Amino acid sequence: MGAANQLDRRSVLATLPAAITTVNSVNSVPAWAGEGDAIAVFAAAYDEAAQGIGRLDGMIEREAYDEILKYTKEFDLSFRKVTMKTAADSLDGAAKAEAKEIRSRMTLELQAVNRAARPSTPPSKAGATAAMDQVKLDLENFSAWGPNK
Repeated sequence: MGAANQLDRRSVLATLPAAITTVNSVNSVPAWAGEGDAIAVFAAAYDEAAQGIGRLDGMIEREAYDEILKYTKEFDLSFRKVTMKTAADSLDGAAKAEAKEIRSRMTLELQAVNRAARPSTPPSKAGATAAMDQVKLDLENFSAWGPNK
């Protein structure tokens, strides 16, 4: 793995917290089912998302399409279906509905990343990068529903 790949992965992990913080400060505070639990749930969701995004970005940069095909499925199963669901379920009312909608969109976006890596398509670094931009945007929006820290 070259130095450029490491720099790209680090820059994603370095910029994602600032973007999420910015979005958090703009949105109003949603109703929480359990304030203490929700903070921990969203903190865990954020940490898992940052790691997953870093891994996927590194794979896209290296054009490791076989790895992308496998990891997008793992990330969907572990992060979106479990961690994001738990975080969304910790919300109440309209906030919960919006978080669930974002979670549903995430499925389509991870599928788009996966589709861009398929050999039958043929694989497209530009397509995978564009799909990852949507994943990142939805993660920022999802995290914005979390509690102010």
